[in-house]
Amino acid sequence: MKRVSGKNSLALLCILAGIVYLLILVPTVIEGVEGGIQGAKEGFKSSQKTIDEDLYNDFYSESYFLRLKIKDKKNYYPDSILNTTTNEILPARFGTVHVFYQFKESQPLWSILFLMFLMFAALPVMALLVFIPVLFYRLIFSLYRNHVFTTENVKRIQKIGLFCIIVYAYFFLFGLHLYIQAKTAIDLEKYKIAFPELANEMLLFGVVALIVAAVMKRAIAIKEEQELTV
Repeated sequence: MKRVSGKNSLALLCILAGIVYLLILVPTVIEGVEGGIQGAKEGFKSSQKTIDEDLYNDFYSESYFLRLKIKDKKNYYPDSILNTTTNEILPARFGTVHVFYQFKESQPLWSILFLMFLMFAALPVMALLVFIPVLFYRLIFSLYRNHVFTTENVKRIQKIGLFCIIVYAYFFLFGLHLYIQAKTAIDLEKYKIAFPELANEMLLFGVVALIVAAVMKRAIAIKEEQELTV
């Protein structure tokens, strides 16, 4: 039985890393695109209502995907649902819910400015999401050619780590905006609104990449010092 060579194992790891990256990225992008399309539709409707004087008094509306926690932990199942198979009522609790809310007052200035910032930053963040795997495969190709401890590889790893942290920070700010807006406008009877779930893998990957870059940079410096002393 032939042993898998180092280059072949590296290629397999690259494929696996690409699959994992897509599994992390695709659901977030799909959810963001769906939310953006829905938000654009609602924004267009709101603008049309503002133009129409007959509908001037209609409220501004928005959809929220809320992550919920129960208020009273003693009653773990505060709700119930109907099992149509047996026609029985089953105890239940909701972890997430999609609600449609109509604002009775105009949004504060900070919220509008914050949302505008997030909208303008969305395109650069999407570009980073595409550029991260490009840097990663450039790094792997360099390692495949036995160019390991080089300054270019250190810079690539640093960029990957920094870009991952920037992407995570953007999604954190986006979730923070939705959380504050929802908490200000909505108070549920049996549930508390929890902070949205984030792709913490991006933050972890970014921090690990920066650590690896620092280690490689130190290793290159030690190697150069040894070469000078020989």
